[in-house]
Amino acid sequence: MNQKNATVLVITPHDADFTTMAELLGGFFHHVERHTQLPPINSNHPPFLLIMDYTLRAESWRIYQEQGCAVLLLIPEHDDAALAYALEYSFDDYLTTPIDLRVLAHRIRRLNDLARLYSAEAAEFTQRAMVSALQETALALSSTLDLDTVFDRILIHLAIVLPYDLADVMLVEGGIARVARHRGYVENGLGDQIRQFRLKADHFPNWRTMAETAQPVIIEDIGQHDDWVVGILHEIDYITGSYLGAPFFVNGVLGGFLNLNSRQAGTYTPQLGALLEAFASQVSVALTNAHLHEEVTHHSVELEQRIRDLMVVYHTGQA
Repeated sequence: MNQKNATVLVITPHDADFTTMAELLGGFFHHVERHTQLPPINSNHPPFLLIMDYTLRAESWRIYQEQGCAVLLLIPEHDDAALAYALEYSFDDYLTTPIDLRVLAHRIRRLNDLARLYSAEAAEFTQRAMVSALQETALALSSTLDLDTVFDRILIHLAIVLPYDLADVMLVEGGIARVARHRGYVENGLGDQIRQFRLKADHFPNWRTMAETAQPVIIEDIGQHDDWVVGILHEIDYITGSYLGAPFFVNGVLGGFLNLNSRQAGTYTPQLGALLEAFASQVSVALTNAHLHEEVTHHSVELEQRIRDLMVVYHTGQA
């Protein structure tokens, strides 16, 4: 056994996936690394590269193969053919400890099955948590018209199903964006800055995209995103994190954005974007209710004034 150096890349946003694979493979290969996405091709990598990809980006691995990587192993959701393909090559030159490749293949396949089961259970838990969180915020919508109270509850219940370090409800009024309510900023010493925050609603590319498409925007790694403008976050180390935002509309007009930031790159997925949309819809409902209440109150005041004016005219005529 020549024991050539080999690198195993586990591509996954989840700590549990990496921990499991690192424990299994760490005894048989020199290096096991975790990445949230396929890293750039690096001449320092050894020619043997075992890639275990939980992110299902099958279009990326061919680049590595073209650069002479001897083995590439993907773990897409329903493709054991990738495993069989990888095992056609010789692992022996790169293993630090002898092992029956059939045993290794069986263990990897078993872990893959467990990962799928875990993902299904996690999805079910997330679904239940989301329903509960949405029910709680719906209760807030029906119990109060105070926007600050409703927004606070939305941000609190968001944390149950969506990870974030910073979160805010941003309102757009007269083309200017301001933060109405927020969580995490005070704890990071940004309370004063966020309260004074005022910018044109089209200032950031991600805001413009959300306003134009009415869809969430995900930035997996802010530090690698050319269009990201750090803005108020320049004082803290979030430029290497990730962002998720969703727009909300009131009577077809842009009402603002629900924004989340995480220190961890790769935190947000399209599935989480869909969850955030549900909460953004509740912000829209809260604003609609508040506007309707304001209109009714305004008309009521006008009506009372007209009645008083008519009574004055009536009593003047009777005099």
